[in-house]
Amino acid sequence: MPVKQLPKAFLVICCLAVLVYPSESILRVPSESCTPQASDLTGVTLQFCSPGAKWIAVPGEIRGYEEAHKRYGRLPWKSLFEPTIKLLSDPLVVSPVMDRIINHRNFSQVGRSLCPLICDGERFLTRGKTFRWPALQQTLKILAEDGATAFYEGEIGKTLVEDIKKAGSVITLEDLKAYKAEVSSALNITLNKNTTVFSPPPPMGGAVLLFILKILEGYNFHQASLVTPKEKGETYHLIAEALKFGNMLKPEMKDPNFSEVK
Repeated sequence: MPVKQLPKAFLVICCLAVLVYPSESILRVPSESCTPQASDLTGVTLQFCSPGAKWIAVPGEIRGYEEAHKRYGRLPWKSLFEPTIKLLSDPLVVSPVMDRIINHRNFSQVGRSLCPLICDGERFLTRGKTFRWPALQQTLKILAEDGATAFYEGEIGKTLVEDIKKAGSVITLEDLKAYKAEVSSALNITLNKNTTVFSPPPPMGGAVLLFILKILEGYNFHQASLVTPKEKGETYHLIAEALKFGNMLKPEMKDPNFSEVK
């Protein structure tokens, strides 16, 4: 019987960005839509916050994919789900990455509700073990037939809200219904006069990458930059410095809908 690995992330991502080329536009699920209306971050120091359902944002991936499909899709919506639905007919294997996550000490409490799915008795499954996920398969079948409305306004959304509320989430069905995607212009830079690099705007981190690339462009690296040990060391040092200064800008990557973009 075939054994498959499932994609590492899908369905429940909050902020989604899709770069559309050559129109140079960004289809984005904005981060302000990700925040439940009842969230209160007053006085919260995020560096020291404890994990839990209260931090669950409104899932936006499906709504974003729906908007992308409406604008640019060529295949029937239903056909996009068929490969994964078929994959879920067979046992799934616990990958090395999944093993590290679910057996990490910080996961043992917050992930306990997943035990009926990925536990063997009281212990989480380990690398190479298999499991089945019929509930996800049924969810995808409904989405394939009824579209994103089934998630944001139908029984899937109602069930989701009820389940995570028991764990302490503040997401409501109204949060799901209010969820929207939007289209905005992409950021872009030109490198070496012949290459254009596009990126989603803040709060996505692409602007930091563009900043780093422009710094590196100024060093005029060439093939000889890695010939001798001395040149190689200097080159790697300059790259590390560019990454360091780019990383220092991450705290400035604020959502333009809430603060002035610097």
